[in-house]
Amino acid sequence: MIANEWLVQRHVETPNVVADITQFIAPEFTQANFDTLGSNECYKLTVLAERLEFIEHLTEVSVLLVKHKRTKRNQTPLHDGRIMVNETYSIMIDRHEFAGFDFDSDALSVYLLLTCIDTIKGQPNYVNSFDWLKKRCENESSLDWDMLSDEYDQEHGLSKRFKEAFTNDCSPELRKAIAENFAVARIAAQNIKSESASAWNERSEIDRVKRIASELYTIRSRFTHASLRSFSPMVPVSNSLDIKGPVLLKRLNGPPLKQVLTDVIKYLAKIHIIDRNRGQHGV
Repeated sequence: MIANEWLVQRHVETPNVVADITQFIAPEFTQANFDTLGSNECYKLTVLAERLEFIEHLTEVSVLLVKHKRTKRNQTPLHDGRIMVNETYSIMIDRHEFAGFDFDSDALSVYLLLTCIDTIKGQPNYVNSFDWLKKRCENESSLDWDMLSDEYDQEHGLSKRFKEAFTNDCSPELRKAIAENFAVARIAAQNIKSESASAWNERSEIDRVKRIASELYTIRSRFTHASLRSFSPMVPVSNSLDIKGPVLLKRLNGPPLKQVLTDVIKYLAKIHIIDRNRGQHGV
C-alpha cells in the first residue's frame, strides 16, 4: 500500500478547550483546574464542551432558517366532529429547500444532550456483558442469573447510571423543577387519559423523576438503535393527534426540555468531574 493513494480522517483539536468549558459548562473554570485533571476527565469535559457548543450552533442556524419560513394550514373535519389542522411549510433560500431542518435539529439536540449524560456517567472503559459474564463465571459451578444481572448493572449498566443521574445526583432544586414541569402520561382524543393523569398525580416527587428519567433513556435508545426521532414537547395536548403508548409532556409555562437538560449536564459535570477533581488536588 502506498501512503499517497489513501485517505484518512483529519485530526481536529479544539484550539482553546478551557475557554469552551468556561463558556458552556462552568464559568469559574480555569486553566489551573484543567491542568490537574486526569486524561479521562479532560476527555469528558472536552467532549461535553464541544457537544454543547455544537447544539448551540444548531439552534442558531435553525433560528436563522425559520426567519424564511412560509406556512400554509389546511383544516380537515374528522368523523367525530373534531378538526384536524395540517400544517405545511417551506424554507427556501437560494433555491434550496430547508423544510424540516428545524425539526431535525431539535430532535438531534435532544439526543445529543442525553448522550452528554452518558459521557458524564460512563465508565472509562466499556465492558461487554458477555466478556464480563465469561470472566465472572469461570469458577462458578452454579449461576444465579438474576443476581448476576443485578451485579453487572451495578458495575457497568448504562441504563442504571443514566437514571441515577436524575434520581440520585441532581440537586433538590433540579429534581423539583423536573417533577413539577414534566410528566409521562397517555393521551387520546386530544386529552390526557384520566387514569393516566390520576396515576401521575399520586406519584411522589422522586417517583415522578424516576419515570421521567426512564422515558428520557427510552428516547435516547430509540434514536441510537432504531433512528426514531423524539422532539421537544411543544404542541398543546388539546391540538395533538393520538399517540400510542406513554409520552413525555411539559407544563405549558415550564422551562424548555433542552434548557433543563443543559442545566442537569452542567450540574453533573460540576459534581462528578470538576469539584471531585478539586477535592483530590486541593485546588
